Amino acid sequence: MLIYMEQWLWKKKHIEAMPEALKLVVAKEEPILKAARKKDFNIKKLKDAWIQAQNIK
Repeated sequence: MLIYMEQWLWKKKHIEAMPEALKLVVAKEEPILKAARKKDFNIKKLKDAWIQAQNIK
């Protein structure tokens, strides 16, 4: 019974963290996708967007 309860609490903790984790993923993808959609997109702009995304916490 104790093992089941520990597993349930572990899962609950991670499930409750999902909305914030998803917001972070979306925020980090935004500069990369924004750069990629531009007509003048190139590898340098991808690198710059990647750095910008890494700075999002």
